[in-house]
Amino acid sequence: MKVFAWDATKKTWEAEPIASTDRKVWGQGKLFQHTLTLSAAPGSARAKAWKSKPDLPNGKYLVRAYLDDGKLAKDWTAELGVGDFVGEAEVTSAWPAGYGKMTTLDGSKVKKP
Repeated sequence: MKVFAWDATKKTWEAEPIASTDRKVWGQGKLFQHTLTLSAAPGSARAKAWKSKPDLPNGKYLVRAYLDDGKLAKDWTAELGVGDFVGEAEVTSAWPAGYGKMTTLDGSKVKKP
């Protein structure tokens, strides 16, 4: 899964993901629960801000989902790409911490554009 931030000044999604994770969805519970790995260009304003407080700002995000058919088990350094893409959906969140306060996204909303 990759998470893209909304750029309000350009009125488009940022080109590079702001966060990602490689955790599996628990099929029986239809649940994905995991921390996100945040991404920022070295030396950028975002990277500098995250040195003191690494968190995602409140706002609108695009979540892109990918299906790993075993590629990462064979090579953990591999990247999931276009052929692995299953869909995307928007979510607006304040990214609250703690179980029961988590950001949720209904999987049925994840669609290919």
